[in-house]
Amino acid sequence: MNKGITIIFIGAIVTMSVLTSQVYADVPGAVSGLMTPPAPQADEVNPYEVADIDDPQEVNDFIVNLQSAVAANDKKAVAEMVSYPLRVNQAGHSTQIASKTAFVKQYNSIITKKVRQKVLAQEVNKLFVNYNGVMIGDGEMWISKIDGKIAIYAMNL
Repeated sequence: MNKGITIIFIGAIVTMSVLTSQVYADVPGAVSGLMTPPAPQADEVNPYEVADIDDPQEVNDFIVNLQSAVAANDKKAVAEMVSYPLRVNQAGHSTQIASKTAFVKQYNSIITKKVRQKVLAQEVNKLFVNYNGVMIGDGEMWISKIDGKIAIYAMNL
């Protein structure tokens, strides 16, 4: 291969890399070190469509609000984000939390240190989505649209 063709080939590879790479930047509006995700554009594909969620911004807003509430240890705010009864799976057993009051009372055993870390570390652009809903962390928390709003419906401790 001659020198001119090699230079053109390398130039094409560099150009393709630049044009197809994602760029990450700090987004204004960070809350306690948490980043507010950018609003989805109208021409973007809805990553939550398989979970029957029409508005991606609802999920983004929910995650930001959840992270803020968990970071502040605001038990009542997190309790408001749950669909009851909440299914909690732990050590091969499943229990149900029937109400906001019960959730607040059991908050520390539900939102464990591990769950808290996973929720706070979750990046909105790295959520796993399937027909069951949207997974936070490694499955510690599942959310979906229930009765017209995004809510936590299951937890795996």
